[in-house]
Parts: sequence; structure tokens; C-alpha cells
Amino acid sequence: WSVEPKPLVSVTVNEHHYVRTIYDPISDPLTGRVAERRWARATDAGDVVHLHWPEWCFGPTASLDEHHAIGAALRKRGTSVAWTQHNLTPHLDQPDVYDPIYQAWADQCDLAIHHSDWGRERVLARYRFTDDCTHVVIPHPHFGPVLTGNEGVPRDEAASLLGLGGRPTPAIRIGVIGAPRKDKALALLIDAVTASARTDIELVVWSLGFLDAVPNDPRILADYYHGVDRATFDLRIAACDVIALPFTGHSMLATGTASDLVATGTPALISDWPYLTEHLGEGGIRAGQTVDSWTAAIDALDPETLAIASAEMVRRQALYDPTLVANATADALVSLGLRSV
Repeated sequence: WSVEPKPLVSVTVNEHHYVRTIYDPISDPLTGRVAERRWARATDAGDVVHLHWPEWCFGPTASLDEHHAIGAALRKRGTSVAWTQHNLTPHLDQPDVYDPIYQAWADQCDLAIHHSDWGRERVLARYRFTDDCTHVVIPHPHFGPVLTGNEGVPRDEAASLLGLGGRPTPAIRIGVIGAPRKDKALALLIDAVTASARTDIELVVWSLGFLDAVPNDPRILADYYHGVDRATFDLRIAACDVIALPFTGHSMLATGTASDLVATGTPALISDWPYLTEHLGEGGIRAGQTVDSWTAAIDALDPETLAIASAEMVRRQALYDPTLVANATADALVSLGLRSV
């Protein structure tokens, strides 16, 4: 007989696809390494609370005092706090409101999980943590477990299914997917395509914000962002030869879109945003930070460049395998949970 301690972990934002990708491999009732409990309230918390996105976990209208009260109740109960840090400050772009809330959780944090070395340094430069807080870098897993099979549909067939047929078939189709973000310099990309002399490319934007302008260029198709099901999302990736990630850096510490591209083996056209260069390596085709540098990168795209980047994305699937990442997370959570035993 042998006994392995299994901490009871209260997980916030329990149904988010990132959380499920991490927890499904480690929280099976019989074979899992942690016992998972959906977050309800501090008085019912387990050995550990695993925190994601504090601005949503306890309600977007929760005040700083309420966050402090929840943290104090957890401390009184003896519950440790693990915090996977996805953003430097929320997408809501109100640092005067939310930075103090993030600092309140930094004060309570026993285990901080970062997605990259760059992200760890950025967080530590902005928030103060106690000397007892453990900091670990555990990469973002790829999203292979949530793929629907549509990512394998041939490019031109996928384009036809999405209503892109009836146009000249481009040699290279560049796509933009995911929600609009202040960090995502969409205008830079659009200006670069407009400046390119290539006539054999197409840019399809499914990420247009209401304030984004699109020139009258027949090579550019753009639609306002709206959420779609995973099957449609995968079809959009399949319809493209490369996905553009023109992030310039603002509040984000990672992007799940990069994990979608690793899962599907899709090349990325990337800025110099440090998260992308660290996470994707040669799977990202460097395009710099200016219109001129993006135009040059677009002009240089060819099948060989795309094939090299795709092969590197496939290679990185092993590095960011969800079970591997989940077990690294479990290692950290089990060590943290044993502190309170």
C-alpha cells in the first residue's frame, strides 16, 4: 500500500477552456493528483484556492475592500492561494481600479505561476510579493484537447465553407483571429498589407473592433469580431496559411491564440512582443514592430518559410503538451497544499 496526499483545490473560472486543459488530466476522482472543487466562497475553500483573473472570479463589481475581505477569510481558514497570472492588469484597461486589486492578491499569494520568464520579470517589476511566495514558470499548454477536427480541413475547402469562395485564390492567406485587444496592433498589419506590392496575398480579419478602419483594398476582407463556436474557429485557422499576431504589448502576459497555433501546427507572423518570441521560437516568423518591417516580412513570405515555421510549431507540441503542463502544475499545487497539512 502507498498513500499520496491529494490537496483539495478550489478552482476559479472552473469551465474556462484553459482551466479545463490544465485540470482534466490531474483531477480525475480516482486517478487525479488533486481533488478539484469549484470555487463557491471562502468559508468552503479547500487546502488551496487556484486563482485566475481576479477581476472575474469574485464578480466584476467587487470592490477592493471585498477582495481584501475574501483574502483575509482564506488566510484565517489556512487556505493557500495559487495564482496563475495571465495579464499584468485586466483587459478592462482601468489600472487605477484593478492594479490595487491585483496587489491585494499579490499580498495573499503563496504560489505565483507565470507563463514565461519574461512575464515573471514583468509581474515582479509591477507588484510586491511576500518573501514566502514561490514563483514558478510553467508554460501555457497548447489547446489540442479542444480541437474539433476542422483544423485538418484543406485550406481552399475551409475557405469555401467560410464563404471566402468566388474570389481569386491567393498564394498566401494571412488571417487574424481572436478578440480585439488594445495590445493587438491591427492597424499596423492592415497598413503593411496596403503598402505591400504583392498581388497574390489575401488578409482576412475576423478580429475587427468597432473603431478599426479598413481601406478599400481588394486584398483585405474584414469582419467585426463576434464569438463563434470552436468548430468555426478551427475552420478559420485551416483556411489560412499563416496567422498574424501583431501584438505590441500593453497588459497581456500571454495569448491563448499562440497555443491554438501550436496545437494546429500553424505558422505565426509575429511582432517582437517578448512573450511570442519566447513561447514560439522559430515557429514565429519575425515581423518587427513597424509598418515597414511588417511589409518586408509579408513581401518575403514563401512556401519554404511557412513550412519551416510550421515544422517548429509541430515540434513545440511536445514542449507544451497539456498533460506535461498539467503535471507541472500539479507538482506545484501538491507542494503548496502540503504546507497546510
